Amino acid sequence: MINKILQDKFLRHNFIFFCGSMIVAISNYLYHPILSRMMDIESFGEVQALIFLFLLFSMVIGVFRTIVVNIVANAQEIQEKYDIAKSGDAGYGYVGPLTRAKINSL
Repeated sequence: MINKILQDKFLRHNFIFFCGSMIVAISNYLYHPILSRMMDIESFGEVQALIFLFLLFSMVIGVFRTIVVNIVANAQEIQEKYDIAKSGDAGYGYVGPLTRAKINSL
């Protein structure tokens, strides 16, 4: 089973992602009790507020990142649908000036 995971690129990357997620989860589980014992209440509240603000801004950035990835991933469909480029043409699949202008007009 380990050989199958190591040979399959998709499973290997998912295994690496899973291990990284578990390390972060355990670190977060230990972070708050240790930090709360090391800091006074006011300082701990300030740290929690900063963590919340970071989380809030990262959600907004995540939404824009998802939109950009979706547009770039669908560049070929947009190019074919609006006769900008066909398979085999130079620039097919890339978001160049013509594709960008069409995306902005939508």
